Amino acid sequence: MKDCIDHWSYSSAKEIYRKGIDYAVAVKLGIIEKSYGKAVDIGRFVHAVLLGGDQEFVVSPFKDFRTKEAREWHDSQTLTILNEDEFEQITKIADRIKSHKLAFELLRGKNVKNEVKLEAKIDGKNWVGHADSLKVAEDGKFEYVADLKTTAKFDNFRRDAFRNDYDLQAAVYHLITSTSNKPFYWVIAETIPPFRVGVAVASQEFEENGYRKLQTICEEIQSFDARNGENDLLKLNFNQNESLDDLLLIGDWNL
Repeated sequence: MKDCIDHWSYSSAKEIYRKGIDYAVAVKLGIIEKSYGKAVDIGRFVHAVLLGGDQEFVVSPFKDFRTKEAREWHDSQTLTILNEDEFEQITKIADRIKSHKLAFELLRGKNVKNEVKLEAKIDGKNWVGHADSLKVAEDGKFEYVADLKTTAKFDNFRRDAFRNDYDLQAAVYHLITSTSNKPFYWVIAETIPPFRVGVAVASQEFEENGYRKLQTICEEIQSFDARNGENDLLKLNFNQNESLDDLLLIGDWNL
């Protein structure tokens, strides 16, 4: 188990903003293990099929695992096992994205790099990101950032963008790619029939809200660093509201 954090990321920033610095640190150090459902796997596998990267799944040649042969095959696998219907779903989503000219151009067009690992300093700390798609200009600078989002609730994306802190995502990636004055796009792919595909772009107001969140997060990191303790593990404190001046106020709808 690690005892110090060597970098931050958009996902850990979300944890800080939504659940607090101690929860986020515990996740980063491996004290809290998070599990993700099949929907996350489907999205991850669509990314792999469309954008490249390691294929982290295998398609089962069996309808079920009742026979000895099927069980032996199942037990020998080290990757996530998908059935034919799940693989067809992934293929259908990827094909629908390819059929959307603008969406596919943003993700896989000319001079677009995929699955790019990025590192930068934000407020003196190391931050790491993995961009789905970055358009590179002739001078080597990035023209835009594009991110692929898969969802079963296609019509709710505008609302879910706020709830899932995509404004924070735009702020973080703009800083680590030095593209603060460039567009941040989302390609939205529906994971259920009719497998609709759309494109969204971050407004200036949306991005500014993300920067405000990021400022709050950086302040939380600074406060955590200032705690007593030889390392991040020893600084953890899961007790909240430890004084009468810091109680959780219920019923104040202005908060």
